[in-house]
Amino acid sequence: SNNIVASVGTRQDMFYVKGTFQYRDVKHTRLPEDYEQVGGSIQPEGRRLFSDREDLKATVIAGITPVSGLDIWAIYLYQDSDRGMNPPEVSPNYSLWGWDNWEHQSLSLNGEYINNRWNIGFTAFYDTYENTLSSCASFTHLEYGRPDKITEYEEYAAGGRFNADY
Repeated sequence: SNNIVASVGTRQDMFYVKGTFQYRDVKHTRLPEDYEQVGGSIQPEGRRLFSDREDLKATVIAGITPVSGLDIWAIYLYQDSDRGMNPPEVSPNYSLWGWDNWEHQSLSLNGEYINNRWNIGFTAFYDTYENTLSSCASFTHLEYGRPDKITEYEEYAAGGRFNADY
């Protein structure tokens, strides 16, 4: 398993910026020592089949503070994952499925103004998700790279909020 995290940023009188990069690579997980392969299970002892995972995430936040009490910032997030296949069941009637593609992006604009009488805040955001899910009816389908079902999923969301207190 490899984990890498790097972050760099600065804060000045009237602005700030920070970038964070995260990467995680899991080669496999181990089964309990007392696990025994039974019946028609394709899962042998030792390493858990399809337990590999790879995740990449990058986040950038940048903001300005032009006057006392006012903070306006934007956040961008990018996440890309290879989540592998689901672990097989013990029974011979299993199906294997996994995310061939899992991507998420998010952009938001935020603001807050606070003084002795006012507290004003807002958020506006736009998110996208793009995923591909494949299913294999048997281990043979997986070995030959021939899934029997492929589902593509795309979602877009936008929204916001505004609040003010006096």
